[in-house]
Amino acid sequence: MHSVDARELPILITSAIAVSADQTQMMDIDLRIRSTIHAALKWRQLNPQARIVLCDGSGFDLKRHLSNEPTLASNLEFIGFLNDFELVKTFGKGRGEGEIINYALDHSDYLAEADVFCKCTGKLWVENHESFVRARRGPFAFDYHGRILPFRIDTRYYVASKREFSEILRNAFLAVDEPKGVDLESAYASALGNIALNRYVSPIVPLINGLSGSMGVTYSPARGRSLLKGLRNRLVRRIFGRALNQRPTSPGN
Repeated sequence: MHSVDARELPILITSAIAVSADQTQMMDIDLRIRSTIHAALKWRQLNPQARIVLCDGSGFDLKRHLSNEPTLASNLEFIGFLNDFELVKTFGKGRGEGEIINYALDHSDYLAEADVFCKCTGKLWVENHESFVRARRGPFAFDYHGRILPFRIDTRYYVASKREFSEILRNAFLAVDEPKGVDLESAYASALGNIALNRYVSPIVPLINGLSGSMGVTYSPARGRSLLKGLRNRLVRRIFGRALNQRPTSPGN
């Protein structure tokens, strides 16, 4: 695996301004627009040279709003399309997220030029992005949920090799059925269960800021807890790293 300079890594921001999934707490379109642009501006502050791909799956054209921000005038690619409304409404927002990522991979010029990409959910940014990218030791870098072993994957932010993503995770979203308790985080955990932990568990934890559109809460990283989780991640990589993921039977394991 070759190291990647965070300044050269394209950042895919997934967005759905006009939401269709049930259980979405933040429904106000103006607030979703402002929060999405605010996060893009934060990414620009963190990395002025970053190539940002903003892909919206709700059919909403953000170009007019983005044009009001001079710092986003360059190195930003906007792609918009319309998710399958009925599938998202039936199976949940994870279906829409998967469609957005695949659409961006198929249509983005920036992503076409890259071997590795970063994905971040709209309205969020990661203040230790550069160190997170540097710490990647396999084709993926994910944080996860689980006391010891991964039970669910944190899909808000991650780094992935485009080739391995296409082979392992591109179609994982098709298993999402949120009414039956299968969300995108669980679907990713199942798909990654066939590869060794040290190929996808990040040694450090991302410090995520911003707003959750689905839950309507503000993220602000607890640094002490993040340090402890990072220690857990490194121990898990060292002890279980070369073994295939053994998914626990409950979130507490």
